[in-house]
Amino acid sequence: MFDSLKLCFHIETLTDVQAIKITREQNEFLIEHSAVFERWIRKLNEKAFIYTYDRVFTMLMMDATQRSHKLLEEEPHLIQMFSNYHIASYLGIAPQSLGRIRTHGQYYSAWRCITLPG
Repeated sequence: MFDSLKLCFHIETLTDVQAIKITREQNEFLIEHSAVFERWIRKLNEKAFIYTYDRVFTMLMMDATQRSHKLLEEEPHLIQMFSNYHIASYLGIAPQSLGRIRTHGQYYSAWRCITLPG
C-alpha cells in the first residue's frame, strides 16, 4: 500500500540534534531481522501517534489561551528555550497575541518569572 508513496518534507531544528537516516529498505530489514528493533519502532510509532493525536486535538479544540496554558503546564522548559516568535508559531497564533495572553492571563505571574529569549 505504501510502497509507491513518496514523501518529501523538510525539518528545521532550533537546537542541535543528532539524527540517524535510514532507508525504507534498511528499516524493513531491521524490523524483519531484529525483534529488539521491531519493538523499539513499534513503541516509537505508538508515541508518535499519541503525540500527533494530542497536538491535533489541542489545535482543533482549544483556544489560544488554553493552548498557551497547556504548554506552560506541560512543557515549561520550551518557554525558556525558544523565542516568543517560535512559541507563538507552535501555538498557532501571532506573537502579539501571545504577548496579550501573557499579560492578561491568569498565568501572568508564571510567564513573568521566565526570562524569554528574543
